[in-house]
Amino acid sequence: MATVTIMIADTPRGVMLKITSDERLPEPGEDSGSIAQNLGLIAMELIRQEFKAVTGKEFRACTVQ
Repeated sequence: MATVTIMIADTPRGVMLKITSDERLPEPGEDSGSIAQNLGLIAMELIRQEFKAVTGKEFRACTVQ
């Protein structure tokens, strides 16, 4: 069972989203991960989409660690 944390922070270059897990996160397209990890990744994608819809801006990069 994984513990997943999503951090949202203001930075000088914009907004930073960071997802961390005490277990390895699945790679994009990989069919694995815990329910908590998958929900965390879904939440990150929804935040990205809503950010674009509200601000008209896109995130520059997304790194999964």
